[in-house]
Amino acid sequence: MIMDASTISTVTVILLFIMLAAMTIGVAIYYRGDDR
Repeated sequence: MIMDASTISTVTVILLFIMLAAMTIGVAIYYRGDDR
């Protein structure tokens, strides 16, 4: 697998989006469970 600058930046953006989605889902589940 060739690691160009564009490939590294693309993978970094994808990982950031995945972490952001995971945090958002985790916070939503935590607060929804906390409401009851």
